[in-house]
Amino acid sequence: MLDMRGNRTAAQIRSILAPGARYVAASGPKTNRVLGPVPHILRMKFAMKRAGVGFSQFTAAANHDDLSYLAGLLASGQLVPAVERVVGLDGVAEAIDQIASDHGPGKIVVVPSKIPSQPEGESSPAERHIQ
Repeated sequence: MLDMRGNRTAAQIRSILAPGARYVAASGPKTNRVLGPVPHILRMKFAMKRAGVGFSQFTAAANHDDLSYLAGLLASGQLVPAVERVVGLDGVAEAIDQIASDHGPGKIVVVPSKIPSQPEGESSPAERHIQ
């Protein structure tokens, strides 16, 4: 299981993993001001070990080659980002509230040039670029 959000407890994760499975954490909650997600990741590591589940953690580092590769996948349509919705600046406050309440599976994209009065179903040039 690849966990990109890191917002579940060890008990929640163990309930869906079979013994011998592998859990990969990309992040964790950043509730600790000094250590960020490190305490959560360490707790998960020890909990997964006790449950007989493999554990790995990684931190992505942006570099030119990897970003170019990802750009190619995006351009070809092989990689499709999960965009839940696109909002203009007038929708930022609502989007932040939604994110804070553990929103759905997709990302919320803010496009500053989105015109609030734009007719439903029409996309701005910036939105067409995202799509």
